Amino acid sequence: MIAYAYDTYSNGKLDLTKPLAPAPPIGGPAWVNSTRYMIEATSGTPQGGAMMRGPMMQALLEERFQVKVHWETKEAPAYFLTADKNGTKLRATEAESCQKPDPIKVALSPALSQDGKPLCMGPIMTQRGPLTVFDLRGATVTVFSTFVHPDGLPVIDRTGLTGAYDFHLEWETDADGGVRNDDPSPHMTMILAIGDQLGLRLNRGKGKREVLVIDHVERLSQN
Repeated sequence: MIAYAYDTYSNGKLDLTKPLAPAPPIGGPAWVNSTRYMIEATSGTPQGGAMMRGPMMQALLEERFQVKVHWETKEAPAYFLTADKNGTKLRATEAESCQKPDPIKVALSPALSQDGKPLCMGPIMTQRGPLTVFDLRGATVTVFSTFVHPDGLPVIDRTGLTGAYDFHLEWETDADGGVRNDDPSPHMTMILAIGDQLGLRLNRGKGKREVLVIDHVERLSQN
């Protein structure tokens, strides 16, 4: 909730130049990454989804959880995404095969479509047995990189690719994170799948980036 409220919807609009699936903020007690809440709220006047997910969510977090955050540039662990030296396996998006999201009408959600067309940049993630299946249409590699967080780390696009592509990715979700030896299909961890199925490489390192830092947050004592 903090990541979306202060990042993607921070100005009351869906900012498509920023990560659609922002990396988790740093700092704060351990429970912010494990304790779950359900929010039921009604606005006094009609509001768009982006305003409710941005400024109004900020107000709720600051009032009920005493949230205080700030942005800072720092060197932090990350994965760097590059193209394989032998070329990528990316599939270019066909013209008009998906519809660009309307920041006014659309609040991003899986399987969202407009006018009968799939939504460009609308991620769809499903589970098929032990596999996680991820589909993303009409997105740049930079946008794709905002949806994957291997080991909980952000991914920084250094491919130099600027076109729009359709991404289909399948990876193993066994507890041990390894390849299933009893399955003849090439299912694997997310990192290996990105290399094998997309022709992109992830290398771990450190880089300077803007990070959202939690300065203060308190548990709810009551509803």
